[in-house]
Amino acid sequence: NVSLGYEKLAGICLEKGDFLEAEKWLHKKLTVSQKLAEDTSMHSDLRDVSVCYEKLGVLAQGKGDLSAAKGWFEKGLAISQELDCQSHTAGTQRDLAVSLLKVGEVSLAVGDLPDAKMRFEQAYDILRKRVSHSDTVEASMDLAVVDMKLSEIAQQTGTPAEVKQWLLEALSVLEPLSHKTS
Repeated sequence: NVSLGYEKLAGICLEKGDFLEAEKWLHKKLTVSQKLAEDTSMHSDLRDVSVCYEKLGVLAQGKGDLSAAKGWFEKGLAISQELDCQSHTAGTQRDLAVSLLKVGEVSLAVGDLPDAKMRFEQAYDILRKRVSHSDTVEASMDLAVVDMKLSEIAQQTGTPAEVKQWLLEALSVLEPLSHKTS
């Protein structure tokens, strides 16, 4: 479909470092994806809009425009929340956790530690449940990433005991994975 073509062109432009051209193709993809989501109301089409928002957020983040990045990530988060309310599957839960992580990362980068901590804790709660209900490598890796982000928050707020707690939890998640791959 044409949307996928726009996405591939954006990826090629990003590889070349042409952010403006990549942004142009992502906006074209977004327009097509939004129209499709409006016309079909299908879960997959709405998710495609959310993923496009996330890619625009990553692009803005790469250009150093953290305000725009947060705006894109928050739009994607709103859709992820809506989709999770509709179907509450492992996939929608992961999408929601990743969206929360992205918004939290921007908040951390701009020094909004309370918002970053709230977003990371929300992602943690989702991922902790996923890991306890499945032993997928993906769920475990996602949880370890959030543990590390929470350790960053603890370090910046001067709570060494929490830094240690989050790092130990990340290791407790990662160590079993290293045994699976060796």
